[in-house]
Amino acid sequence: MVVGDEVYVTTDGCPFGWMHVIDGGGLLAKASQLGQFALPENTAVDCGTDGLVNDRNAAGKRLDGTFSMHNQTVTPHDVVASWYGAGLRVIDISNAASPRQVASFVPKPVDDISSIPDTPAPVYGKTAPTDDDWQVATWSYPIIRDGYIYVADMRSGLYILRATLGSALATEFAGFNFLEGNSNLGDFLNRR
Repeated sequence: MVVGDEVYVTTDGCPFGWMHVIDGGGLLAKASQLGQFALPENTAVDCGTDGLVNDRNAAGKRLDGTFSMHNQTVTPHDVVASWYGAGLRVIDISNAASPRQVASFVPKPVDDISSIPDTPAPVYGKTAPTDDDWQVATWSYPIIRDGYIYVADMRSGLYILRATLGSALATEFAGFNFLEGNSNLGDFLNRR
């Protein structure tokens, strides 16, 4: 199974949560971790004591954003995961002990967005008094339908993506009429 830690600036702070591949065990066997995948923002060395990420935005400011794994849709070989400020990540889990990223998409931050209340929480917009905000908050369960990936960013909208034609990823995704990680509808029933 694939699980993700949801660790945010507004809750537990840095380092943010990442992905774990788990063997669920059984009646007489305990669950155990097989492997994990993390981004640089998911390590303590990339976090400051103030909860900001050491990465810089276009203004040269350290980032005030969340880089936690959030929702995932799992195929036989890949995990397609929303990762808040890190956009969408596709991680190959063919070798469960050593997951590796095979694709990613980070929406271009929009120039002007704000919301009430004024907070650095992922769903909300710009923190009014500062210019350190990271304006990406990819949040939704990715949906795979007829070879396309549908994913929403809470700040900039819906994106429809397609793996490079002819790639192994495109071939795998083309095999799904409808798959998403938040239900047992569609192709989920065919995967057991």
